[in-house]
Amino acid sequence: MTAAPPAQVLLDVAVAVLVVAVVLLGARAGWRTGASRSVLSLAGLVAGAVVGLALSTWLVGEHLSALVHLLLVAVCVLGGALVGSALGGAVGDLLGRGLARLHLGLLDRTAGAGVRAVVALVVCSVLAGLVLAFAPPSSAVARSGVVSGLAGVVPQARSLSGVVPPARSVVDDVRTALPSGAGDDLLALVPAPASAAADAPGESVLRSVAGRAASSVVEVQAPSCTPGRTSQGTGFYAEASSGQRFVVTNAHVVGSATRVTVEGQHGSEAARVVVDDPAADIAVLAVDGKTGPALTLASGNAANGTPAVVLGHPEGGPLTATGAVVLQRLPVVEGTDDGAGAAGLVPGMREAFRLAADVRHGNSGSPLLDTSGTVIGVVNAVGLTGDGTGYALTLPSVRADLEAAASDGASATTTTTTTTTTSGATGGC
Repeated sequence: MTAAPPAQVLLDVAVAVLVVAVVLLGARAGWRTGASRSVLSLAGLVAGAVVGLALSTWLVGEHLSALVHLLLVAVCVLGGALVGSALGGAVGDLLGRGLARLHLGLLDRTAGAGVRAVVALVVCSVLAGLVLAFAPPSSAVARSGVVSGLAGVVPQARSLSGVVPPARSVVDDVRTALPSGAGDDLLALVPAPASAAADAPGESVLRSVAGRAASSVVEVQAPSCTPGRTSQGTGFYAEASSGQRFVVTNAHVVGSATRVTVEGQHGSEAARVVVDDPAADIAVLAVDGKTGPALTLASGNAANGTPAVVLGHPEGGPLTATGAVVLQRLPVVEGTDDGAGAAGLVPGMREAFRLAADVRHGNSGSPLLDTSGTVIGVVNAVGLTGDGTGYALTLPSVRADLEAAASDGASATTTTTTTTTTSGATGGC
């Protein structure tokens, strides 16, 4: 077994010492205040936060931007939590004095120390989860066994898993609860970590993956709303559970077209749009002629830090393999009519991976492959800040749309349209 670098060991020791100190300070504070004040103060904090959230929902109007909406919610929740905590603490003081008169003060203080220690530990766990959610995959923090254990194992070890979820789940829930678009506004300010590029596959891996998957990837061309022009992107062959083979691409690549052209190693073939799902930004095409081999879809989500390959036709050029790293899975991101959203040119809420990758126009619909050549996502957007980030859709929607295409039948002559977009770059002509 390779010994951990000295800096890694020092970080683990420092985090462990800090957590122990925080827990001891919490226990000391609980001993001084007692369980009555500690518990009622915490209950007041939670109740106040809930009331603040309800109040913010009543105050917020549709005219507010997503980021202002988020800030208003934060102020209301924080203010409500502080007021509730103060009121609960005041009631707890009265109760504590009553317990002291009944000679139960020692029991109250001992229980208070335990309560505050557990609360301090849970807070440390949530903070560790937040740090891991945004730490570069190659950083010492992301590789810290102490930080990882604190983020996911401590709640279960204290038998709190049924009451307090692991910190990573808390982070996912917070992202999911953000108002529409606010997550995009915030993520746009977070550049891809410079260290992530070092974790991307090297040239030999890129050549190997491209060699295995090239015959399954095609360039997709669809008529544009502008006369004489075409919309261009990438697609790949995949199979439904029935064994029927289709091309998967992005809905914003095909737009309002019902017939498109796909071109790959087997030549140029006509194809029909049999499923158009703008809400998921997925389109499924039935090819009239010869098809390529289907790529395998991964059975689960890729982990943060997974090295990957984007295989597509950037800028309408030749098939190109680009190294990538999965930075994080975003439970909810939003596309918008004007393309300003983080997840592509069409409106709708969807799950996606945030990538460290040089994604370009024309890569839309490209398969995101792991180093074994298995599809782990479908590329669909470039990062807003042009800092080497991109987005790839996760696979649940892809599987659902493939099954919808199979149930409709590859020989169908009509298009199954899940949603219709009428404005922006993907709208009808």
